[in-house]
Amino acid sequence: MEDKLKTWAQQHRKEMDVFQAPEFLWERIAAQLDRQEKTRQYWWKNAYVRIAASIVLILVSATFLVLYQRQLTSENTLQAAYPELKQAEAYFKPIIAAKMRRIEQIGDKDLLNLLLEDLALLEKDYQTLAKDLQDHADNRQIIQAMIANYRSRLQLLERILNQLEQKQQDNVEL
Repeated sequence: MEDKLKTWAQQHRKEMDVFQAPEFLWERIAAQLDRQEKTRQYWWKNAYVRIAASIVLILVSATFLVLYQRQLTSENTLQAAYPELKQAEAYFKPIIAAKMRRIEQIGDKDLLNLLLEDLALLEKDYQTLAKDLQDHADNRQIIQAMIANYRSRLQLLERILNQLEQKQQDNVEL
């Protein structure tokens, strides 16, 4: 069937070549080509904006990286300067992390969100104390306040965990 169509098209080619494309068609094609050329020119202008935005993004990222590195360095300096604080962090952080994992396993999401908000406030207070410690205020009191902050976090987590476990036991008994 394909061969018949091909043969017929070849036999009647001269009859089909009689028609010419109208002039307005070529004008439309030329206008479309002009639009494409302008779009390409606009793209180059737009490329400069993209390059500038990329440079700004790189600079902002580098700034945040430097600030973050300074914060880490200052925290390491604090730990080196105050071994008591380092010991407290080494003691409290794993316990707090373990209790958080346990609460996440058995807790509901609303309670977990409230708990995370409270812990974020305690962390903000801790960061304020760390900044005060860097400013060489009364170091002994600040270190005690930082350790008390860790104790508060742990007590909060223990209270929540005890309540959740009690609630879970009550549900099992029913």
